[in-house]
Amino acid sequence: MKIIYAESVGSTNDELKKMAQEGAEEGTVFIAGRQTAGRGRLGRSFESPAGMGAWVSVLLRPDGAEALAGLTCAAAVAVRRAVIRAAGLTCDCGPKIKWTNDLVLNGKKLCGILAESVCSGGGSGYAVVGAGLNVNQERGDFSEALRDKATSLFLETGMKRDCRPIAEAIAGGILEAYRELGSKRASYMDEYRQNCVTLGKGVEFMLDGQKRRGLAEAIDEEGALLIRLVNGSLFTLRFGEASVV
Repeated sequence: MKIIYAESVGSTNDELKKMAQEGAEEGTVFIAGRQTAGRGRLGRSFESPAGMGAWVSVLLRPDGAEALAGLTCAAAVAVRRAVIRAAGLTCDCGPKIKWTNDLVLNGKKLCGILAESVCSGGGSGYAVVGAGLNVNQERGDFSEALRDKATSLFLETGMKRDCRPIAEAIAGGILEAYRELGSKRASYMDEYRQNCVTLGKGVEFMLDGQKRRGLAEAIDEEGALLIRLVNGSLFTLRFGEASVV
């Protein structure tokens, strides 16, 4: 694991994608003290102030697209494990997973995970998995729009922490999960399902520009959410977002 650290960047994912295009090796990790243009899923901005969180991205170079199946779910499991260890939590009291890739604690968002991949021939394809974990924020450190929706390890445990070792632990966990996917995919998926708060809940999602509702029934081996629609049919949601209603 080769770690690169910067006090401030736009986005750790973007920086690592540039390095990937220039030939950086698998296992390269980029950690930032803060991000000025942090991104979450669906292009949303992600608040990443200095000294407040673990902002980290990991470069992977899979053999092909099939090697990435289930990667986002495995990464969520890996980050959850790292957070439990870093915060000294028990598994029962640790964060849960909101499909597909958010960690929540006591109903509030604690961490976001963003996986981006570029598949191409000749071994030049890559994937970058980024994680943004809220560590030291007090309630007033969040923007007004997020104060009732987000939380941090400090708010949950009352303890301030050094963010960089946590970021390194998260990176190590993601790399381990990626390398174990071939032999332990079923185990990672089982752990994901056991800790997914979306399963068994009514959800709302967008399809062809319209809001649809149903019951989140299951998660398949590639991480897609299986939703039982009001009309009784089963819909497979592979991308996008499903909000619990």
